[in-house]
Amino acid sequence: DRQRVSWLPADEGLAHLRGRYRAGVAFTDAMLAALVAELEETGLWQDTILAVTADHGECLGEADIHASHTSLYEPTLRVPLVLRLPWEEPQDPAAKGLPVSTMDLFPTLLELAGAEVPGLVDAHSLLAPVPDRVLWLEGDRLGQVARFDGRHQLIATLRRTSLGFVTELEYAEPGHTELFDLNDPLTELLSAGQAPPEAEAWQAELRGFLEGRLESGGLEQLLSPEERETLLKLGYLGDE
Repeated sequence: DRQRVSWLPADEGLAHLRGRYRAGVAFTDAMLAALVAELEETGLWQDTILAVTADHGECLGEADIHASHTSLYEPTLRVPLVLRLPWEEPQDPAAKGLPVSTMDLFPTLLELAGAEVPGLVDAHSLLAPVPDRVLWLEGDRLGQVARFDGRHQLIATLRRTSLGFVTELEYAEPGHTELFDLNDPLTELLSAGQAPPEAEAWQAELRGFLEGRLESGGLEQLLSPEERETLLKLGYLGDE
């Protein structure tokens, strides 16, 4: 559910919450500085590839969501990715401006290290990016699914069962699907009547993707008992 700020203490408004978040970023930055200093002191820095990224961002008031990262809106999905290479010649990022995934780090780091890169379906080395790539994104327990092409993002919010899983294709209300142009991420294009001509085809693509994901009876059926137990311990499935 979309969270309001009413649960915050009286002296902690949204600005205070954002300040606390910035403090967390500053702390992480200080820890990175300590790591780099240790690598330099031990002589490993000149032979180290350093990758800095995040597993998710955080909504801090955007889309009327506060202190949550379970949605597929832009603040949750867009995370930093910094690659520091130990060699001196400058590298122009081949993937600059293209949609990429954190899964792409795996083949990228293998290639940079000179190791063999296995054939992968959903991940591509950032050294040889795929033009016109479309990313499919799944939220918590399939509650949201998004199609992202680097500029436009189409999001479907689905109705869940009492356990929080999606087992059939049924759009939640309100909203069903939302379309955003990341050049103007505050405007929802479908409700504003500003959708581009391709929007109808994108919605058909998204529906086909969802139908394929639900063929086996929903996300709940895709998890083994061991996987469910692990995710429960990590807090990703909530209390049941």
